[in-house]
Amino acid sequence: MQGEMKFCGSMRIDGMFDGTLHGEHLIIGGCGTVHGDISCISCICHGQIHGQLAADSTELKNGSFFEGTLLTRGLSVEPGATLNGDVRQHEEEIHLINEDSVEKIGTDPT
Repeated sequence: MQGEMKFCGSMRIDGMFDGTLHGEHLIIGGCGTVHGDISCISCICHGQIHGQLAADSTELKNGSFFEGTLLTRGLSVEPGATLNGDVRQHEEEIHLINEDSVEKIGTDPT
């Protein structure tokens, strides 16, 4: 498939998609490949992503492949996953956390 797709709830991709995805919870299966831009609340990837991903929560599972730009608040990368590209914290403020306090050190320029 190719084009622009908007979805509510959860969606799973087990084939090839080329285009733009906007939605809530995305799962890319082991045989799934996305070429393009993704914007979602959460993304669990077992397959491949080539492009830009903006998500609150991202999980790259064993055997997955990501190449591009990743903007996320929470990131989990399992051993065996491949992550190539630019990773940025997708948050309004960046904080430095030490044992006793949390200190605001700046704002995200994006």
